[in-house]
Amino acid sequence: MKLKWIESEHNKYKNKSVWIVGSGHEIDTFPDNFIDNKIAISLHTAWLKWTTKFTYACISEVDRLEWFKVYRPDFFKTQGIYNNPFYLNVNSEWALPEEELKYGKHLFISYKAGIMTPNLMPEYITMALNGEHGPYMNAYTVSHTAILAAMILGFKKINLIGCNHSAPKNPQDFYYNKGQLQHMRLHNPKFNTWAAKTAGEFTTKFIDIVNDYNIKINRYLDYKDYKRRII
Repeated sequence: MKLKWIESEHNKYKNKSVWIVGSGHEIDTFPDNFIDNKIAISLHTAWLKWTTKFTYACISEVDRLEWFKVYRPDFFKTQGIYNNPFYLNVNSEWALPEEELKYGKHLFISYKAGIMTPNLMPEYITMALNGEHGPYMNAYTVSHTAILAAMILGFKKINLIGCNHSAPKNPQDFYYNKGQLQHMRLHNPKFNTWAAKTAGEFTTKFIDIVNDYNIKINRYLDYKDYKRRII
């Protein structure tokens, strides 16, 4: 099956703005109509927040995809931006429903296992801006995959919400826990804490570096922060 690689749509949205929505608890502070008339990409199970309103759905890990196949097959109505292979090295041909591969509507970003450390970030940013095939890497979070995909598609302003890697007071407030409650993988809490902290540090560094490439990334803590900063 021939995949539709994301670089085939290089600069499709040249100089436009996009919203990347992570599954952090902060997205519950945003109103239900927030992404209406916006180009928006959901990350993993953040799609559960606004479902069909998303322009794209980005998934890098196969267990999230497996959960949607069983519990929310309507998820596949949203155009996907998918790693190939998914983490951990599961090929798209094995992971996606056969009919989704047949339609050819989803976009795939070439991926390899490994950590996109700060010294590698400029290399991948340059590749994305040039619309190169890759493969690409991220650093403990699908947020990086989505940011690189957004740059390949030509977006010059990238807005992040729910991408703060912060823990809510009630762990069930994470959107991915809705999947965990129905047999999605359960991590050791100590690993969760370490991974969130590490991903947050890499993301902050990644944003700083991307902003040096004439790409503006805004990361909003919550809806109150967003309103304060646009006034």
